Amino acid sequence: MKKTIPYLLTVIFAIAFSLNSCENTFKPIDTKFPVIKTEAKISVNILNGNEINKVYYKEYNSNSKIISFVEYNEHGSIISQSNFEYIKSEKIELKYVFDDNGVIIRSENNNYTYSVENGNLLKLTKLDNKGKIIATTSYTYDIKGNILKEFEVSSDSNITVCTKDFVYNYNVNGSLEGLTIKDAISNTIITKDSINYLTKTNVLEKYNFDKIGTITKINRFYYNTSGKISYETESDFNNKITKKYIYNYTFF
Repeated sequence: MKKTIPYLLTVIFAIAFSLNSCENTFKPIDTKFPVIKTEAKISVNILNGNEINKVYYKEYNSNSKIISFVEYNEHGSIISQSNFEYIKSEKIELKYVFDDNGVIIRSENNNYTYSVENGNLLKLTKLDNKGKIIATTSYTYDIKGNILKEFEVSSDSNITVCTKDFVYNYNVNGSLEGLTIKDAISNTIITKDSINYLTKTNVLEKYNFDKIGTITKINRFYYNTSGKISYETESDFNNKITKKYIYNYTFF
C-alpha cells in the first residue's frame, strides 16, 4: 500500500504542474498493476451523484504512453484534442483547439524531448503549422528527479519570456508535502500547494494558496488499493464542496 502514495503524489503534482506549463508530465503507472488503456475524468452533481459531462479523456498504448488527450468545457463540448506519436526519445504532439461551435480555431505542433537515462522531460519545442520554431522551453531537475527550473525562450526575439522556479517541501520523514512555483525573475509566487495524505482512509488532500497565503481551494483525492483515483472533490476556502469528479478506467 505504501507504494501507491508516491504514485498518487506524482499524479497530483503533475496535474498542478500541467496547469502552469504546456507539458503534462503524467508518469507511467506501476507495472505491478493492470496497464491503463483509457482514463476519463467526469464531473458529477454534488447532490445526487449523477454524471454531468467529461472533463478530459486520455488514451494510452500498452507501454503506458499517452496517445490521445481530449479536453471538454463545462458544457461537454470538446475544447482541445491532442494526438501523440513517439520517435526514439521524442514525443510529438499535434493539438487542435476548437471554439464553442466545434470549429478548429488553431493547431499546435509540440515536440517533447526526454532524457534517455531517466525519462525526464528536457525540452519542449513549439512549432507553427509550417514547422517554424515559435518557442523552446527547457527544464532542469534535482537529484530526486523533481523539476527545479523552467525556461521558455521566444525564437522570434530570442528573449526569455517565462522562467519558473519549483520549490519542494518535505516533512521530517522525507515525504513530499508541498510545492511552490515562483516567477524566477520577480520571485513572486505563481501558485502554492500543500499536501496532506491520510493513509488510513486512502485520501490525499491538496491545499492551494494565493500569493498572500490564503487558501483558495481544497482538492481531495480518494484512491483505491491500486493507487488509482476513484473520485475527487473540490472545496472552497470554507471547506464547502463545490465540485465533484469521478474517474473511470479501462485496462489492457
